[in-house]
Amino acid sequence: MNFNTNLQNLRKIHNLSQEQLAEKLDVSRQAVSKWENGTSYPEMDKLLILCDIFSLNMDELVKGNISLDDNSFKEDKALYENAQNKFSKMITLGVFLILLGVTIMSMSDGLINGGNFFINTFSSISTILFFILVTIAVFIFVYFGINHAHFVEEHPYFDDFYTKEEKSAYNRLFAGMMAVGVGIILVAVTILVGVEEILKTDVDDIPAAIGLFMFMITIAVSIFTYFGMQKAKYDINGYNKENKHHDIYSPEKNSLIGKVSGVIMLIATFIYLSLGFIWNLWHPGWVVFPLGGVLCAIATIIIGDDK
Repeated sequence: MNFNTNLQNLRKIHNLSQEQLAEKLDVSRQAVSKWENGTSYPEMDKLLILCDIFSLNMDELVKGNISLDDNSFKEDKALYENAQNKFSKMITLGVFLILLGVTIMSMSDGLINGGNFFINTFSSISTILFFILVTIAVFIFVYFGINHAHFVEEHPYFDDFYTKEEKSAYNRLFAGMMAVGVGIILVAVTILVGVEEILKTDVDDIPAAIGLFMFMITIAVSIFTYFGMQKAKYDINGYNKENKHHDIYSPEKNSLIGKVSGVIMLIATFIYLSLGFIWNLWHPGWVVFPLGGVLCAIATIIIGDDK
């Protein structure tokens, strides 16, 4: 009997979630899931309702061979993957740019005490470059964050088109990349401690070591960010559940979130500049930016909450 396969394909063809079909049949979503998995079978009255919903007779529903439109299914998968992959890449790029700016600033802080004209010039250039990188990163977060929210609003539901083999293969890749990220951090710490022990000097006086350490941390965090977001991509059920009440993020609220976040980061930049130029606190002052990011996240939660 092909009933379980037919039901699954019919639901996808008619763009119905298991929950939506369950509501039409006045049953639980779990019941529909069991029918599609072949672990249970609906009663006769439910079969008759299904025939009415999909405009089929009993033989077609139970014994027929209803195939899914492969092209339509592939188009949905391509649409979802393109959106999620682009979002993952751009957010990772934003994180990378901010940490790269911090890396450059860390190196310049180690050189600034030298008093050399060229060193001071490099320090000034590095400061300007830092703000350029942060500005680009903030633009990426706001622009692609709002675009992704609009995509979710237009496509709040997708069928789970990833096979168990695809999910298992990615889980293995994810575990491997997490191990690589942790390994990079451990190597970075080892190098930093080793240089300090070998040269018998404070590592803060070795700009090259600090720069290498921060760059390796930047690579590791970027790995964590990208592959973590990619792992979430494979959780279609989580995506559907999370976006069940997606309407609370209206375009108006998304616009307000972007404006508030922009103001927060501008204030953070002003504070950082004030700390640097007035009190020469360039190195500890950069902490205002992660704090600004936390405030942006809080603003997003508060503004997006329809309660």
